[in-house]
Amino acid sequence: MLRSRILVTSLVFHCFSPLFPYFQLLILLILLTNTSAFILSHDLNFNIEPCEDFHLHVCGNANKENFVQTLKTTLEQRLSDEALEIIKHLQDPILDKILEIVKNGGHRKLKNCFAADLPSLGYSLAHGKIKEFAVECNTKFSCYFIQRCKAGLNLNVAYVPFSDGRRDDTSEKLSEVKDARVKQAVTEFLRYVDKNKTYSDPLIMYPSGLTIPSQFNVINMSTGFEEVNVKTGEYKLDIHENLFKSDAFSPYFNLVYSKVLIEKEAYLPKERKEELTRLYMDVKEAIKAKISSSVIVSNTSRSALHRHLDNLSLHMGIPNGFLNQANVDRHIKRYRDHLKTFRTTGLCRLEALAREIQLVRNQLILEKDHINALAGRKNFGESIHLFNAFYNGQNTVRIRQYSMANIWFLFFLPSFIQAYKEPMSLGAKYGGIVSTMGHELFHGLGLRDQKAHLSELQTTKGYQDAKKCYGAYYASMCTVEKNPKCPDGDIKMDEGFCDVEGARIAFSLLEKALQSNPQRRALKPLEDVRDVQEKSGYTQQQWFFVMMGLRNCRLEKDTEQFENYKNDPHPRSSIRTIATIMQMPEFSKAFGCRRNQNMYHEKPCEAFPQAEEKPSFEKKTAQFRDVNRVSGDTSIIKIRAMFKEASGKGAMGLAAMVSGVWMLMMG
Repeated sequence: MLRSRILVTSLVFHCFSPLFPYFQLLILLILLTNTSAFILSHDLNFNIEPCEDFHLHVCGNANKENFVQTLKTTLEQRLSDEALEIIKHLQDPILDKILEIVKNGGHRKLKNCFAADLPSLGYSLAHGKIKEFAVECNTKFSCYFIQRCKAGLNLNVAYVPFSDGRRDDTSEKLSEVKDARVKQAVTEFLRYVDKNKTYSDPLIMYPSGLTIPSQFNVINMSTGFEEVNVKTGEYKLDIHENLFKSDAFSPYFNLVYSKVLIEKEAYLPKERKEELTRLYMDVKEAIKAKISSSVIVSNTSRSALHRHLDNLSLHMGIPNGFLNQANVDRHIKRYRDHLKTFRTTGLCRLEALAREIQLVRNQLILEKDHINALAGRKNFGESIHLFNAFYNGQNTVRIRQYSMANIWFLFFLPSFIQAYKEPMSLGAKYGGIVSTMGHELFHGLGLRDQKAHLSELQTTKGYQDAKKCYGAYYASMCTVEKNPKCPDGDIKMDEGFCDVEGARIAFSLLEKALQSNPQRRALKPLEDVRDVQEKSGYTQQQWFFVMMGLRNCRLEKDTEQFENYKNDPHPRSSIRTIATIMQMPEFSKAFGCRRNQNMYHEKPCEAFPQAEEKPSFEKKTAQFRDVNRVSGDTSIIKIRAMFKEASGKGAMGLAAMVSGVWMLMMG
């Protein structure tokens, strides 16, 4: 199992670097003098100029040998590593059943188990096995039969509900539903989930003209457990590592693990969490100010947009429902009571246990006794310990502590913010977490959503122009090859819009922070690390963009990523940072890019055009404009071909590439 067990990553150097002993000594001094210093490192490729190919500059030296020690893995693994040292001592009756199942071999041949014995759609939904559809019931004794995802979109990320009480929905009593498959699915779902027979003949709302396939993409709820080997001394720890981020068992282990980790104060400390919350408020207010000064936003629309932003339910770290210990204990008891007599011997028992856990989850939701706001409009649970941040704009689940009919949530999950436990430089902080905050907030103002607060704004010419602009811009982000493949701009534009608008807001806030405290422009010395800073030569503004780029480092080739992300609403990682920075003159200014260089900015798409005139810039002349990207005639192709050739020659071929060092030690 992959466990980094590294809370501070080692610096990555080429073995031939004459500075290697010096840097070793420097890091040793830093660790001895301040063990809480947050040191992240990454081997930047200074042989590639940032203005020519920023993705290669930041990610070009990532390889299979050192990728597990890069920024992304360090950030993702930080909470897991710390948590495993605590939860490995956990004593729990359901955990004991899982250990017994594994000892009995009930975790083997899971490929034969995860789709077995699913007699109906309703049964599958009740036991958390289907993503495409969901049944959601509310206090008015009515239920939605929801088609959650559009055909063709990646079900792991797409979240597009069709049934939302709209005019084109069909509304019928369950006994009178004309669509036989909808009727059967809801009836079967309630048979398993409605223990108290509350919904005798509810009103059912479902999309008109709904097509239900004969086969479904069944969720494999037990991935990872087959590798567990009981003959090893660490098999219990391997099981914990699986359970910690497992959606399959998350409804129960979210409760158990969070309780222990709260007690042991393993999550982000209160003062750091409050700091991130203040940054979030800064981002929200900056977006509201941008809305207010936009020439296309009317008074009515401005009020609606501000009200939406102010009403968002923020969950910074562990989702708020898990902070009520009495409710957590009551839910834990409910699962334990249900599984008290569960049999641990026989085939497919691990899968069977996961289904029973999901069933209890759906029963609690139907009873309006739901703790985890993370998984609304879904009949399957999700782990709260995944490395993720997201906006949930389709959540209408009725939770006891909320009285709103429709609730919008913003989540910055514990693993996502754990790296901010230690001090971090201003540029990296704003390029990482603050730009993500902007991204998620802009999802509520997105180009695709048809929400009431957007209804007037989306009819304006300015917003329609922005929609066309972003669609065309992201459609031009083709694969970097002579016969390129180009993405569907309609699929990519919304996530791209959030990337760009969020980064713009975050950078403006960084500039504001630096202006208010000029001394923070430079890296605060710890011992004497100025030489290290000078080696990279980067300012805080430049580190902002480097941090954005580091988040998108991957090992897959651009063409491979294109196929993997083809139906995914997110731009693929190999062009995601590039697409954002070329919409920002701030990048060109920060790195001094000239108009004949590839990363020089292009005509900006503006969703909220401002009244003041923008500074004029020279038009881009580099051979990496939209027309070049679509035709496959770009200068990037030559750069990447040269890099590939150099990489193929091994270390000596890369000897001219200078190791970049990133040290983030300023709070």
